Amino acid sequence: MVKTDKYTSLLIILSILLLFLDFFHLLNVVKNPLESVIIPVKQEVYNAKMALSNFTAILWQYSKFNSLAQNEQRLIKENNDLSLQIQLLQEENNSVRKQLDAPLPADFHYIPALVVGISRYMEISVGENAGVKPGMTVVDGANLIGKVVSVTLLRSRVMLLNDPDMSLPAKTSRGVVGRVTGQSSQTIIFERVLQKDSLFLNDQVVTTGEENLPPNLILGKIVHITVNDTDPYKRAKIEPVINLQNLKTVFVISTL
Repeated sequence: MVKTDKYTSLLIILSILLLFLDFFHLLNVVKNPLESVIIPVKQEVYNAKMALSNFTAILWQYSKFNSLAQNEQRLIKENNDLSLQIQLLQEENNSVRKQLDAPLPADFHYIPALVVGISRYMEISVGENAGVKPGMTVVDGANLIGKVVSVTLLRSRVMLLNDPDMSLPAKTSRGVVGRVTGQSSQTIIFERVLQKDSLFLNDQVVTTGEENLPPNLILGKIVHITVNDTDPYKRAKIEPVINLQNLKTVFVISTL
């Protein structure tokens, strides 16, 4: 306890002495050399602090810019998606207008469908859920695309006019009757036309209204005629009016 009191008294005396010497600037002799060492160290510490502050600011700005860039990319994607949706809606609207303007019976119900793919068959985006059944007719405007041959809940397959299994009654715009069949060579043939009946290039070939098909659906136009005197029938090659590869929307016909 006595030893502690001595240390306390000594510290008090030393403090008073330092205050006295500093008041009369007697410590400058010691302070000046020390400051010459301390100031550069303090300057380096300050510079390091500023550099760290600038680095932190750069990181914050980078994070901010990165966030802005991501938002910009998101907005660009959303804009592109909206533009695509608008384009698809416009195309669908044009298809609907075209279908409504087609000269078909007013008591038919049209089920719009997107074309999902085309190989031997055309696959479309509607099925049993929309009321589609096998045997229904698929059109684009007044043009016959084919007939539904199989249906699932959400999809349907359509047999096209150039399919080897396709065969349907048809007639020309002049009333000459025959049958349209598909060929393995991806062509359409108008055949079983009597030799006495005249065929003309560019004549339109349409459905007769038989075999559960609406009448006057366009199948194509005659581009080549084959006549063989030894054959009781003549035939012609038909060129479709529309390019199937350009189709995005078609319509399935069902009666109300």
